[in-house]
Amino acid sequence: MYNITYQQIETFLTVSKHLSLSKAAEAMYISQPSLSMTLRRLENSIGVSLFKRSNKGITLTSAGAYLHTALKSLYDNTERAIQFVRDNMSPYSKTLHIATPINYDTSDEFNSVKKVIRDYETAHPSTVVIESLFELRELRQILELGGSDLAVAPDFLLTGVADVTYKQIAYFEFFIAMSSSHPLAPYASSGCITPEMLNGTLFYVMPAVEETADRLSMTEMCSATGFSPGNLAHPPNYQTLLHAVRSGKGLSICLKYSSDENDVIYYPLKELVNNGGGVVIAWRNNNLEPEAKALVDIFPETRR
Repeated sequence: MYNITYQQIETFLTVSKHLSLSKAAEAMYISQPSLSMTLRRLENSIGVSLFKRSNKGITLTSAGAYLHTALKSLYDNTERAIQFVRDNMSPYSKTLHIATPINYDTSDEFNSVKKVIRDYETAHPSTVVIESLFELRELRQILELGGSDLAVAPDFLLTGVADVTYKQIAYFEFFIAMSSSHPLAPYASSGCITPEMLNGTLFYVMPAVEETADRLSMTEMCSATGFSPGNLAHPPNYQTLLHAVRSGKGLSICLKYSSDENDVIYYPLKELVNNGGGVVIAWRNNNLEPEAKALVDIFPETRR
């Protein structure tokens, strides 16, 4: 394991942002020599140069650019988790913590869920409800290990997770996501995509569990739809997946992220095959606080 500290990662990301040692040192409230030493230790630890230095300033090397992409997401997720714990898990506050998927605020599938939660808040004004958004992989870890009173999640995240109780409360659909500039976009807009058109196409795999399981799930979904994809690419998170789709290089079968993006077309997968799933509200067994139970009880259970 590489001997890398959190301070080194923060320093690297700050220098990457400003591309100036003096501005980065100012932003971190440390001296420039101290910042340079921290950066050198990071480069020495991993054995590669992360920046090109010249009279004109500094730029990221190809290794530095790759590492920045990978570490930025991890750093942001860590910061968010720490802030969540500090702000919302005080023993003196009466709060209800609900973990939700990253597309919670941008997909219509969750409108009915949010309405029930708003009704609960009206009926229980003394309870503060905190809804935190997580990548699907993070959300699964919460289901496995705890860390939130309740979790609103697509039911496929429960596969293989032990000691979890849940109630199905809504439905979701899978979509084929593509850039509006993709060659198949005109067919998607007119509602006439056939499985044959998708054969051999690059697909970005929705990151949900871990890479091997995610790739297998995507392969099975494509097969059930009636086509064989070309290459499968596995982005580290949902934002990267959407960025890749917007580039027009490939497609993805995924949850709908936003209802108002003009640059991404979401073609309902049910047009090709009856495919979708349930949204559940879930909790670790024997760990349901009274405030959480009161919310679970008012959700009507739904079945297809």
